[in-house]
Amino acid sequence: MAACHAKTTRIYIYLSIRDAIDAAKKADMGVFIISPTDKGGALYEPPRALCDACAPLSPIVWHNLWLWSQEPICTIVVGAARPADLDEHTQAVKMYSQRHELSAPVMQKLQVRRSIL
Repeated sequence: MAACHAKTTRIYIYLSIRDAIDAAKKADMGVFIISPTDKGGALYEPPRALCDACAPLSPIVWHNLWLWSQEPICTIVVGAARPADLDEHTQAVKMYSQRHELSAPVMQKLQVRRSIL
């Protein structure tokens, strides 16, 4: 699991592409997300607050499950510098059938936290 950091960075869920995702769903198209763990989220070095909100999942596992729970997102591309970089993604794949019930409580925690920041 990625090491959590004591950063005080505020946590934001980047949803500005929601309109594009909704348009794809309306057109019965899948959505392909490129590099959400690194470029899109810097989740290899997550802030402590995100780690705490995601527990017992890691931020990477939670993020993959949450993305997959957002229809019509169907594919996530992950770059790996070394084989171990795929470990948490592999854990998420094993939990895919539970993506909705595992990701929703974390998102609720993050939305509450966002409202008080």
